[in-house]
Amino acid sequence: MDPKGIQGPFNIDAKINAAWVVLALLYGKGDFAQTLDIATRAGDDADCNPATAAGILGAMQGYNAIPQKWSKGLAAIDNKPFPFTTLTLNEVYELSYQHALANIEQQNGVVSDNSVTIAVQPPVTQPLEQSFADLKPAYKERYDPFFLADYQGGITMPDTFQYRFDGRGITVIADALGKDGDVITATIKIDDKPAKTVTAPVNYLTRRFFLNWDFDLAPGNHTMTITLDNHNTDATLLLNSIAVYQ
Repeated sequence: MDPKGIQGPFNIDAKINAAWVVLALLYGKGDFAQTLDIATRAGDDADCNPATAAGILGAMQGYNAIPQKWSKGLAAIDNKPFPFTTLTLNEVYELSYQHALANIEQQNGVVSDNSVTIAVQPPVTQPLEQSFADLKPAYKERYDPFFLADYQGGITMPDTFQYRFDGRGITVIADALGKDGDVITATIKIDDKPAKTVTAPVNYLTRRFFLNWDFDLAPGNHTMTITLDNHNTDATLLLNSIAVYQ
């Protein structure tokens, strides 16, 4: 689980959100407005779920089946590059289309000038894959004063911060606050392991969600020391929470 969701309110869970997408597609009955409405009202990750449901519905019915109410604004941005890329919406359409054709051919389908034949494949159960299957959340220290969801909030971390814990893994959630170009540098050391240096930018697009994570520690007691260096800026680091795993 995302460390932000441990022992706190959280709306990002693939299982339940996938269920809301299926719910919307089933009871939306092919209608875009009804599908979007149901996916939104189901709750949880209620911005992504409608987008996912509508994307699947669009793939099922085709671009021309999308009501103009939902597509009429696209023409104005069709040839405008996405921020931080050189790709336009029209180029993304074409790139995705070519990827789809290449995948069909790779899976023994046939692509001609005016038709596509997709090879039918029997469903195959895939083996279960789990990351850190034997690692479980043990406890969580919260520093946000209002006990809200794990977003901005907490205490200002001092230049040197030390934390002792009993476990096999740890994550530190913190937010850098300051001017947009400010960057905080943090040196993190656990016991006698080699120290590592990370950067925590204030900028929203390059920020670091988790200041630190270590999941391969030996079971037992450990000491984590975090040293901050932001002497060239007025930025501060807001410590939100620490999750420990066993």
